[in-house]
Amino acid sequence: MILPAHRWIDTELDAQQDGLLRLCQDLVRIPSPNPPGDTTGVARYVEGLLKEAGIPFQEYVPRPENPILVATLGSGASPRLVLNGHLDVFPVPDPGRWDLDPYSGALQQEMLFGRGSSDMKAGVAAALAAFLLFARMDVRLDGTLILTLVSDEENGGRWGTQWLLDRFPELRGDACLIGEPTGWLTPAVGEKSPLWIKIRTRSPARHGAYSDGRDAVWQLARLVVAIQELHDSTYEVQGPVAPLADELTRRERESGSGNEWWLARPSVNFGCVQGGVKVNVAPNSAELFLDVRVPFGTTASHIIGELHRKIAETGVEAEVEIVLGDDENPNYSSLQSPFWETLRRAIVSTTGQEPQPRLTPYLSDGRLYRKYGVETILCGPKDYGMGAENEHIVVDDYLKVVRIFAHTAAAFCGIVPKPV
Repeated sequence: MILPAHRWIDTELDAQQDGLLRLCQDLVRIPSPNPPGDTTGVARYVEGLLKEAGIPFQEYVPRPENPILVATLGSGASPRLVLNGHLDVFPVPDPGRWDLDPYSGALQQEMLFGRGSSDMKAGVAAALAAFLLFARMDVRLDGTLILTLVSDEENGGRWGTQWLLDRFPELRGDACLIGEPTGWLTPAVGEKSPLWIKIRTRSPARHGAYSDGRDAVWQLARLVVAIQELHDSTYEVQGPVAPLADELTRRERESGSGNEWWLARPSVNFGCVQGGVKVNVAPNSAELFLDVRVPFGTTASHIIGELHRKIAETGVEAEVEIVLGDDENPNYSSLQSPFWETLRRAIVSTTGQEPQPRLTPYLSDGRLYRKYGVETILCGPKDYGMGAENEHIVVDDYLKVVRIFAHTAAAFCGIVPKPV
């Protein structure tokens, strides 16, 4: 008798539930905050699991303490599905504000606590669990399943996914599933693009007693007021993504959240400002690290042009350096693609509910896959306290995502049914 794939997948995962929880707990318990971004410890743990399962893997080290792990199952042919996840997490600036040890991985009232539990150790655990399931069961895939666990996502991915995809085209895949904390009911199919900019002003150094206040900090303050006006521009979303953007905007408006602007306007965040060395010395330089998210309906180059125009209008001479995003734009994957349909069916069969796709204002490594034309969707457990104190996930959400990953991989790559 031949057992259908969904039956043996569910049977195996039912039997592994305790192990699946331990896997996620173990990942959370290994600190990998960024900064500093050292993911060596968690990478070594994953390597141990791959070795135990007899799975060959490749480790790349684009720079010290930023390892990338890659493993592959299947025929090597298309369809090729990438399960991608990042090993770095947000830092814990004040552990004393947590109710539990930030790296405890504690289970309480059907919740799993710890820094990175949602972003995205649970997503990494889901990808790893699905990959190990197929390897340990010695399943024959018609296509190819690629596991890529990376570093540096929290800094934009230059030394992680971007480094990998730029150098190894064969690892890009035809589709990519990333376990970012979207909630399994609301997978993300697109995102605004990041634009990170450093701006520096300068003025003559002098004793503070002789300053008229028109120093480098004053100049920077004038720029802050002008640059904030970028948020006032609204751009009409056009093309295939417009109906989804309109629907999401309508929902935000009806919810009363005040966030109905976020798909059509740039966000403007003055993330880091510094200047001066001493209270009675006039600052001769000041620096701003600006984070803008480019909305659907426009491009990074247009926003950069508007930024320069705003700066010129102030009359302030400033040095402007684009740190990230000048070659990126808002991006999305098609809801008409076979990959979306495969994931949608996996969600429905696992949960009994129809998914509601979304677009996000934040960046992920998904944008780097989409830049190469790879259909990419984010789908992971819903986050609670991501980047804040007492970060946690709901255990049942995580277990559902493991099943969704496994069913999606089986259906997309194609497997030979198991005899029983």
